[in-house]
Amino acid sequence: NRVDASFTWTLRRTDEGAVIGCQFSISEPVESGFDALAKGAQRVTAKLADAIAGSVAAVQASHSPPCSVA
Repeated sequence: NRVDASFTWTLRRTDEGAVIGCQFSISEPVESGFDALAKGAQRVTAKLADAIAGSVAAVQASHSPPCSVA
């Protein structure tokens, strides 16, 4: 059993007009049952939040973000 998910988001710097498209795909193993599925989805969501935060931090530092994360 696993939670498979893919996400995309776009970063725009209004001061530069730069647009960067990002994507994140993940497969998180889970045990059987609804509680385990919910916990797996929470882990996926936390990892997504980390990926978005990392890409935003990279753009703020004027670096190219690692926007294709698998």
